[in-house]
Amino acid sequence: HIMLLRLAILLLASISFSAFSVDFLYRGDYSDVRTIELADLKQNKDSLNIVDVRSRLEFDVLHIDGAKHITLSNKGFEKKVKDLSADGKTIAFYCNGITCKKSYKAAQRAMKAGVNNVVAYDAGIFLWATDYPKDSILLGKTMQDSSQLISKEDFNSHLLATKEFEAMLGDANVVIVDVRDPQQRETQLFKGKPVRNVPVERFETFLKQQKPSTKIMLFDAVGKQVQWLQYILDEQNYTNYQFLKGGVEGYMKSQ
Repeated sequence: HIMLLRLAILLLASISFSAFSVDFLYRGDYSDVRTIELADLKQNKDSLNIVDVRSRLEFDVLHIDGAKHITLSNKGFEKKVKDLSADGKTIAFYCNGITCKKSYKAAQRAMKAGVNNVVAYDAGIFLWATDYPKDSILLGKTMQDSSQLISKEDFNSHLLATKEFEAMLGDANVVIVDVRDPQQRETQLFKGKPVRNVPVERFETFLKQQKPSTKIMLFDAVGKQVQWLQYILDEQNYTNYQFLKGGVEGYMKSQ
């Protein structure tokens, strides 16, 4: 009982009730959600149930070692969280970080379902992987160093604005790839061009079928999924690729 009491005190000390902070844009909007800081999550990692609520693609590319995956869009989200809470451990939800609201929303949904021993780790996966690479799984393998993360500069070097992207579509060696989900394809881009529809779950297989000389031009819904696909491209040593800046949403805004 004494050990359990000490653990409870330690955990409570590591959890801060959300208050508005200039660093965390949405804490003020989710003031009912308790948060846990980066170092405290690391210190208490083994005594928590850490849950990644992002998409399957994001989880498969990079996640906290030992994290469970319960995507926020899963219809059985509440039931799975309730089942997980049966061991009495506090559940720590996380997503991509400061500009992502999913960790807060997951905590709110859990509380609404009657699971109250929950917190949000809202600093996100990238800060975790930067500080604790050896507690992070990148493409199925334990990271060795934070330099394995793709820098913002490297990602930006593969972005093209709409006119630049369009100007390259006439190249005979170009393969245009739409990686949006089927339900996102109401808006069709680049009519008259041979656009390949490749869902992200089939992207790795698709990439292995391409010749190294083939230039791949990719676009998604809002320019976020391609950030994760870049890890797959780099892992396969594929360098001849470009992304449409802002995805379809950015393209429509530019018209």
